[in-house]
Amino acid sequence: PIPCVPWQSQTSGHFKKKATMIIGVDANHDWKALRSTIGFVSSCTPEFDEFLTQVQYQKWSREIVIKFKDLFRNALDNFGKVTPRNVIVYRDGVAYSQLKSVIDQEIAQMKEVIHERRIKKMKITFIVVQKRTKEKFFTMNQKHSAPPGSVVDGDVVSKHYNEFFIVSTTPPRGKTAIPCRYIVIKNEIGIDLSDIQNFSYELCFGYYNWTGPIRIPFPIMLADKIAYMYGSVVGGSKTPHEDIADKQHFI
Repeated sequence: PIPCVPWQSQTSGHFKKKATMIIGVDANHDWKALRSTIGFVSSCTPEFDEFLTQVQYQKWSREIVIKFKDLFRNALDNFGKVTPRNVIVYRDGVAYSQLKSVIDQEIAQMKEVIHERRIKKMKITFIVVQKRTKEKFFTMNQKHSAPPGSVVDGDVVSKHYNEFFIVSTTPPRGKTAIPCRYIVIKNEIGIDLSDIQNFSYELCFGYYNWTGPIRIPFPIMLADKIAYMYGSVVGGSKTPHEDIADKQHFI
């Protein structure tokens, strides 16, 4: 059967030339259950229209994914008939103080999988997305909030990483749009910052449960939804059944 695909991303040249996988990762911390649930979604096709969903449980309040390696292995096993050459990870929920831990643990585990499978030319671009930001941006006359699609990548960003802000949505009347911060902590693919900005904004339009853009790239939203559903709603130690793991059953 042909899957229902309402729309697809029109990817730029970097992603058309070589098979690219997109991964979205988020964590749900349920204080009642005293555990953390990791939502991990990965594209199964180069068109980014089908995603494998995985759930993993770990010690409560722990943000860094302990068994990233296992999740990444399953993602590679379910990527069509080819091995992706590029992997782009969008990671939510990581503070500045945890960036080094992400590099030393999560990215390191991805490298271990690549090494053990003897994949020679796979490259990783890893982007941390922070939703809770205090910055606000306005038009030059300061009468209006920055319009959707606005990008800020100078003066107010960190000098330690390639960092930028994107305003992707229109705020409610009388309110100010809240931008998201994007921190590129690894860019082996060598994508220009402007291409990462355009691609990230484009992915804000891919969430099938909303007709317009959302604040964050949709793989992160999918990871957020699956982590919340299994961490705070379903309960127990259940994981998505294999018959629905590649379907967006949670939205």
